[in-house]
Amino acid sequence: MNNLGKASAEQLSQYILNYKSQPISIQDIIKSQARTLLVFVRHFNCFVCRDQIKALGSTIQQNELKNANTQIVVVACSKADAIQDFSKDTGFSEDYIYVNPDLKTYQAFGLERAKGFGDLKGNGGVNQDTTSGTLSGFAWSFWKTISRGQQGDVYQLGGEFLINSEGDVLFAKANKSSQDYLSAKEVRELLKL
Repeated sequence: MNNLGKASAEQLSQYILNYKSQPISIQDIIKSQARTLLVFVRHFNCFVCRDQIKALGSTIQQNELKNANTQIVVVACSKADAIQDFSKDTGFSEDYIYVNPDLKTYQAFGLERAKGFGDLKGNGGVNQDTTSGTLSGFAWSFWKTISRGQQGDVYQLGGEFLINSEGDVLFAKANKSSQDYLSAKEVRELLKL
């Protein structure tokens, strides 16, 4: 795997919040395992993000990650009090889900903000892990917005970054649309699981 250089001091010094609203730096997170895949999702009311993380959690087991001295950490531009609900929605452990409500970490990693809903859709392709239909997905998103409130910037796009414990960036991808994320199969290949 190619080294793309070191993560910047700005990236490593960013703080994100856990489900108890406790801040932790990116640097402290990456030091806990040999490799950390940071998966930035749009927000917790995004049905595409729900499907993405649900697929990751059901395809890649924690014991596989532990054996590979690797962790997957999800970051959303949402509120900490919604982490446990998103964990229930996805089956992904709340211990590996964090939030960055002010978007500073997203900005430090160079993640883009869509200019409108057309940019969110991208070229119209659907990622293989997106299992919700558009109508049922929007209904779920609408219900979640009512039940847990607005959860972040709906135009914020995500990305994936694989960083080792020394701060070397081994893989970097900024998503160009809501569907332009790595599938669980691609993550498995990237992590060589």
